[in-house]
Amino acid sequence: TTQRLKQQLADAHAAAKALENRIQALEASHHEAMLKKDDAFAKEKRHLKEQHKTGMERLLQMQIEETIGLKEQFDRTRQLQDMQMQMLQNRLKELQDLYDNRPSRPEDVERIAALEADVAEKEATVKRLTEEMQFYKLELKNRENNYNKVFGAQPNVGVFNPVASKKAAGAASAPQMRLVQQPGAGMQMGLPPVGA
Repeated sequence: TTQRLKQQLADAHAAAKALENRIQALEASHHEAMLKKDDAFAKEKRHLKEQHKTGMERLLQMQIEETIGLKEQFDRTRQLQDMQMQMLQNRLKELQDLYDNRPSRPEDVERIAALEADVAEKEATVKRLTEEMQFYKLELKNRENNYNKVFGAQPNVGVFNPVASKKAAGAASAPQMRLVQQPGAGMQMGLPPVGA
């Protein structure tokens, strides 16, 4: 029995040794697998970083190109707008020139001619009436002078000095009034008719 127990113990030690060797082999295999996994993970990480970087650079490049395209499109649109505005301003100037230099309408020309003729006629009438009035004024003045010479009358027509009246009113003596008889009063003769 002791032999058998020794044999079992030896078998147990051998089995334990085998298990230890297997455990070491499994640990080594696991360690190697972990190293491989870490290496693969690092490679995958680097690959993803590079892919992400490449994608970001591509997106940035696309954004820059799109921005440049939009700017060029905006510049073209603005250029077209400026050209269109210039064309519209030129057209407006042409239409304004046409409007300013348009021919007169026949009815306007006739109306202007009629008004000018009416103005000329009225100016001639005013001039004739002014000349007649001047003639009658001179005629009346001349007749009055002749009458005063013939009859010795010396009327003081149209002279009135209010300051002198106030001074005279302030004095003790009353103002002397002079009765001027109308020329030709009490006589049968009268002035000859105007224009005679």
